Amino acid sequence: MVDTTDKKGREDGRQTREKLLSCAIELTAQKGFSAVTSKEICTRAGTNLAAVNYHFGGRDGLYEAMIYAVHNRMLNETLLKELVASDLSPREKLERFADNLLRGIQNRAWTDMDGMALRVWLREGLSGSERFLPAARHIAAAKGPWLLKLFHDYTGLPSDDKRLYAAIIAFVAPFLALLFSTSLPQSYRTALNATALQPAVIAAVRQQAFAGLDSLKA
Repeated sequence: MVDTTDKKGREDGRQTREKLLSCAIELTAQKGFSAVTSKEICTRAGTNLAAVNYHFGGRDGLYEAMIYAVHNRMLNETLLKELVASDLSPREKLERFADNLLRGIQNRAWTDMDGMALRVWLREGLSGSERFLPAARHIAAAKGPWLLKLFHDYTGLPSDDKRLYAAIIAFVAPFLALLFSTSLPQSYRTALNATALQPAVIAAVRQQAFAGLDSLKA
């Protein structure tokens, strides 16, 4: 016999955790995490203060989970692992990787909730927050090896070759430029979005991203 009570409890717990994360992102986008109290987040989430400790082990755990959730909207860790482990050719893997970046931009994965996710990343990253660097290092430790493997297989460069790191940055840069062009205030987006996400522009962005890699590979 299935214990529906236990199943419902787990589902309620998951929903509470997601609500806390969502509210933390919303409030942090507005004024920065250091200016937001845990009580404020819990009040908006409709739960008690103990929920932060229960679901995240404390305020620092909530911050790290929030930064990871924001980053994962654009570069999903599970998808990255599946891509590296797939039987696709190195070129096809990078094509899929590029497709995922573009899909995130087109579907506003980082700019949903009126740009809150992107604003959280930029605000916290540029604020000098003592919490941000450890959280970013955790993301790098979790996703970095898979990302390096993806680009190592295509370029043939050793994983400790500094040119490989430069290649990753150069590949992602055109997509980030496209992302920012769609994340400006509404008055600018009205003028830019009409051209930024046109097929010809997207094709040019992809071509530019691969051109640098191919020259390095050659």
